[in-house]
Amino acid sequence: MKFAFPVDPIPDECLGGLVLRATAANFRRNPLRTLHRIGVVTNAPQSLCSRSPALAKTIADFVGTADVAGVAAKFHPKVEGKGSRIDFFGEPLRAFYREAQRRRVSPRALKMGEWMRALWSVKLFGFDPVTKEALIDSCPVCGKLLGWTLTYGVAFCDHCYRPEEFLGAIWKYPGVDLRDFPQPLVEVDDIQALDFVTNLIDPAPGKKEAARRLVPEMWSPLSNGDIFEVVIHFASMQNAERWDADRRGVCRRAKSGEGWEKFTPEVLSVAGRALLDGRAGLDRFGDFLRSQSRDKPREKTYGWLSELGPLGVMDPNLSTSARKILGEAVAAYFSSRRDPDMKPMAYLAEKYRLPRSGLSALARSGLIPAIKFDNLEHAPVLVSEKALKPIVERKREVISGTLAAPRIGVHLKDLEGLERIGLLVRVDGPVLKLLQSSVYYTKSSVEAVVTKISQNAMLDKGGDAIRMRVALRTLGARSVPWAMLVAAIIDGRLTVTTMKPSASSLGERLAVRDVGLLRKLIKAHLTEGPVSAEWVSKFEAAELLGTNDVAVWRLAKVGKLKQYDLAPANSPFKRIEVEKLAKETIFTPEIVRVGRFRTYREASKWLGKHGLNPVLQLKQAGWKVYARANVERALKAKVQDMPKPNLPPGRPKGFLHGPESPEGREAATREVQDRSRIGFATAAAVLGCSIFAVQRLVATEKLCAEETVTPFERRDVEALAKRAIFLPEIMARSGYKLHRNVMKWLNANKVRPMLWLKKNKVPMFDRRNVENILERPISIGRAYPKETKRRLLFIVESGSSVHQASKICDVTYPTAKTWVRAMRNATS
Repeated sequence: MKFAFPVDPIPDECLGGLVLRATAANFRRNPLRTLHRIGVVTNAPQSLCSRSPALAKTIADFVGTADVAGVAAKFHPKVEGKGSRIDFFGEPLRAFYREAQRRRVSPRALKMGEWMRALWSVKLFGFDPVTKEALIDSCPVCGKLLGWTLTYGVAFCDHCYRPEEFLGAIWKYPGVDLRDFPQPLVEVDDIQALDFVTNLIDPAPGKKEAARRLVPEMWSPLSNGDIFEVVIHFASMQNAERWDADRRGVCRRAKSGEGWEKFTPEVLSVAGRALLDGRAGLDRFGDFLRSQSRDKPREKTYGWLSELGPLGVMDPNLSTSARKILGEAVAAYFSSRRDPDMKPMAYLAEKYRLPRSGLSALARSGLIPAIKFDNLEHAPVLVSEKALKPIVERKREVISGTLAAPRIGVHLKDLEGLERIGLLVRVDGPVLKLLQSSVYYTKSSVEAVVTKISQNAMLDKGGDAIRMRVALRTLGARSVPWAMLVAAIIDGRLTVTTMKPSASSLGERLAVRDVGLLRKLIKAHLTEGPVSAEWVSKFEAAELLGTNDVAVWRLAKVGKLKQYDLAPANSPFKRIEVEKLAKETIFTPEIVRVGRFRTYREASKWLGKHGLNPVLQLKQAGWKVYARANVERALKAKVQDMPKPNLPPGRPKGFLHGPESPEGREAATREVQDRSRIGFATAAAVLGCSIFAVQRLVATEKLCAEETVTPFERRDVEALAKRAIFLPEIMARSGYKLHRNVMKWLNANKVRPMLWLKKNKVPMFDRRNVENILERPISIGRAYPKETKRRLLFIVESGSSVHQASKICDVTYPTAKTWVRAMRNATS
């Protein structure tokens, strides 16, 4: 079948519109019936474009045109490998973008040419791209929808007609011309951007080329169809209902007839401009989205979505190349808009090795700039690294009072006195938030005090100086003014000598020659400062009460001790009140010591059994205070009824002194006169053991001794040395430093002592067995890297305890104590 009046296809005409135009031009009312006559069975002419392009020859013959290629271009087959996309005049387009139910037209455009534009079938466009007139899909008169199954022509209503009589018959003519009902024009601020969006997929000649010339360089690798998808993605971001990780709130719906009215010309033009201007356009678009989405509901998370809004959600329907370009552009935008100085608190804590609790307290204090997202549950706190860095550097220059006190050699409470007289500089300010204690001093001031004491305290060589602890006890000093004594040592008023450099306290470390001068200094201090005798600090109060400083603070809190506002600095308590409280009450540590209990729990159980209940409890299940009179009466009876302890037998008496003792000097003199006889010290040196071990050898009859200063025959001792070997020699030759380690090594090699000179102590081994294993290579295990040791010492210097630092660094506690003790001894 061929029409009498053939029609030719127009480049930007849709296939359904071509069928309707040819049917109406040949005065046919029903295009479906006409198509059935040529063997094309369909219920919707507008769906013919989704069939195979092989049908193009049949449709071309039907409309009476020889332009088969022009008809074939109007078919929209599925793009291979992309099931959801169709070939829309050479560009990939998602299938659900097409409107397949209603016929939409522009009255003004129909006046310019009476054919159905293919772009009118795209749901995203509610306007004609040329006239910018709003499209209509229903008759302005009858209100019925414009369809595809009945037609008077594409410019007329399908249902309205005008009856006329001709030759005795009633003829129906089109009743409503849609061109007589022009619609409002859309108004946008950026016509160029809107034209760019429509021209990307417009099949009209020259439109795609015009759009292509405007594509910026960053988007140039993409095809028109892929660029169109990016533009629609930008438009969807503006229509996002939520600001969270739910892509349904940002990305357009896949199969829904609702929501297309949100893609207004203004929205499309803004999206087009964001792409037209390249990187600058994307930056402006991101700022616009953030301001637009500030008050929208969002999920309580932190990251791209919180910082970027919908711009941080990537549409999975974009091509791989488009996602890559957009991802890089969004990342660059994110970097340019965030403050590089504001870093997450967890990152800064790990970078500068800071405790999270201290850094959190510093951020909450407001002493440094910090940003907290109160409306987000899992968002990090951002802290200014520029403001934190000098505080961290300041932290490295401070030392806690718990470390400064033993380094100087005084008690923690005496540091306040050194601070008052200007020898120590106390640290204050934001750095305290990063530290665990509240009392810190500058390392330079502490080192200066330690250095001056060392310079003024020369090593004692004469042997006639008296240890300072003994001298103070002789003077009966009730409260030693260590701060004053340190100041006197530094300025040269008190001459001291070093007796035991490794001691932790000045009382053990130093000695004085002039005890009278020491008495005068203490007496002058009490005369000059009677306040110190009247007022005491919390540490002195703790010593008087037999408890710790925290318990003193709690006593003040519950009103048992009064802190006076007019008292001297750091000494808020009256001595008389503290002493009165000490006479009336007793704490558990003193009860344990006096009653010879093993644990606090045992003491508490005994007190309850005897009806001695605490008069005050400073915290739940702890720090109990009892009435002293009742407790001392019960303790006195307990101690009297206790059996006398079974003391271990004493060491054998004899020549127990070393070479520097009088007996040792006399033995050395006789050994020069008679080389065949030796004393205890020389015998111990030959055997490689201690003098005590030699005495035990005599007691067990392994050595014969006479009642003289040189009791041993040298040949007997040398013979025993060839048969026996002791731990000191084994440790020196094997490299082990601890007794338990060398014993483990010997047990592992099945070497057992042939004699214990003391029960489970002082073993003696067979030399032949030990020599056999000493000839083998020895592997001394567990050594720690130097970095581990440095880290542990740094943690301890920062204020942590040795036990806590050993857990953090995974080091055994005895090893950690050895490291710290060696560091402190080297420093002192």
